[in-house]
Amino acid sequence: MHRILIISLNNDPTTPLGTKHAGGQTKYILELSKNLLAQGFDIEVFTIGDGSGLHREEFVPGAFVTRFRRQAGRPYDYDITDNEIQQITSDICHQVMAQQTTFDLIICCYWISSQAAIALQKQLNCPMIASFCSLAAYKKLSNSEIDLTERFAAEIKLGKAADTIIAT
Repeated sequence: MHRILIISLNNDPTTPLGTKHAGGQTKYILELSKNLLAQGFDIEVFTIGDGSGLHREEFVPGAFVTRFRRQAGRPYDYDITDNEIQQITSDICHQVMAQQTTFDLIICCYWISSQAAIALQKQLNCPMIASFCSLAAYKKLSNSEIDLTERFAAEIKLGKAADTIIAT
């Protein structure tokens, strides 16, 4: 059986749709997981939890979500710092290596997940697919006042590191 790791730090597939940070991408992660399961893959989703610490649960039969904790102890929000992303990336890498888990493919959803996906891609020496639900260039068109420098850099790095890109 092939194992796929979906890294979606900003969307937990179990979050009720319509609540904060639970919209189209949340539904996408849930449906992607279900469809890959139906094709015979084992699925693991890594995301940011509600602050209660590392927690793993089966969210549909055969698919698991593991939630990692922010340093601030809060759920994912736009105030997440680069330092927190680095710490979560380190926590994810340590968890995977400690469990001696292998994956056949990594799917990285959204730029916020790129650091963890790229680090694991290198550690696990496996292919990585990047999926962008939106891009900084288009966000900048709708609001020229916001600073998206960090996001632009992360999207470029992710695009270059990915073996394949899916535009949803």
